Amino acid sequence: MTRLLLVFVCSLVFVSATASGQMISNSTIHNDSAKESLCAARANVKPVAFFIDQKYVDDSRAVHPDTTFIAADGIIPSCLNAV
Repeated sequence: MTRLLLVFVCSLVFVSATASGQMISNSTIHNDSAKESLCAARANVKPVAFFIDQKYVDDSRAVHPDTTFIAADGIIPSCLNAV
């Protein structure tokens, strides 16, 4: 019983340590506005505000410094044509 409790507590500590994240808005990630506009134009979408994990942004830009993040409005243009 004590062993099961110890495993449970350790699991909670591990999950809380790995699941904690700092969510930031897209206005604070310092995207290049020209690249942001180009991405939206190529994808044919309207960019919208979003939140993203700061660690994910840092990790992505550590490997690819020119990474640009955008979020679309959720409407897929090709589906509108099919309806």
